[in-house]
Amino acid sequence: NNWVQISNNVPGGNNGNWFTPFIIDPVDHNTIYVGYNKIWKSTNRGNSFENIGNFPDKLDNLAICESDNNTIVASTHNFIRITRNGGDDWEDITEGIPVGGSKIKYVSIKYNDPYTIWVAMSGYNNNGIYESTDGGQTWTNISQGLPEIPVNCVVQNKLENTFDQLYAATDYGVYIKNGIDEWTLYSNGLPNVIVRELEIYYDM
Repeated sequence: NNWVQISNNVPGGNNGNWFTPFIIDPVDHNTIYVGYNKIWKSTNRGNSFENIGNFPDKLDNLAICESDNNTIVASTHNFIRITRNGGDDWEDITEGIPVGGSKIKYVSIKYNDPYTIWVAMSGYNNNGIYESTDGGQTWTNISQGLPEIPVNCVVQNKLENTFDQLYAATDYGVYIKNGIDEWTLYSNGLPNVIVRELEIYYDM
């Protein structure tokens, strides 16, 4: 019923990217994060903000772990960084991701494991999605089954507990991956269009 603009409360008049990333803390709904070339944190629903990270470029993505809200990942097209203490320290974890031939499009963190991270990549090659299970120290290409086209988003179904079930939004529809299986097309009934983002609705 009522809306209040809070972006003017961010100090310094910082401008974000065309699609400025923001996330709500999964533990405390009063806490939000906004990604410009700095990450701004508010613990009072946007009435005031504090800086918890400085970056050399405007951010494209933010992700936070549901089971550990001190773990946050931030990325641009060509680098990715992680904090495990709520922004006190940031570590560059780009090494192992082929940002020379592709660009980072999206990042996700496993809902119950802050050390498992997925990165979706653009580019007409086989660099579609990379996975880390050690907090970004090493990366594995898990693109088997995806066409060599840009991948714009990757999300996890947290209700599937027997294996990691992932969905990928690509320039040619939606794909699904069950555990160690290859990706398969999930777009029956959908037109062959670019899919930019995915959200899973949980009827809970």
